[in-house]
Amino acid sequence: KTRSACTNAKANGVIVYTIAFRLESNTATRALLAECATDSSKAFTASDGAALYNTFQAIGREISQLRVAG
Repeated sequence: KTRSACTNAKANGVIVYTIAFRLESNTATRALLAECATDSSKAFTASDGAALYNTFQAIGREISQLRVAG
């Protein structure tokens, strides 16, 4: 279901960001999240709270630069 949701979202122009939080030893889930992201620059990993905070900050900065087209 996750792969299908990611594929459908990306096919409809949705930019998908993923964060693998505390999943260092779970390679299957990390791979799924990397595949789900729009591209490799949208797939993040965070091993602790500080890294998670920094990741959200980076995503927020990127999103703030997007322009909404109508």
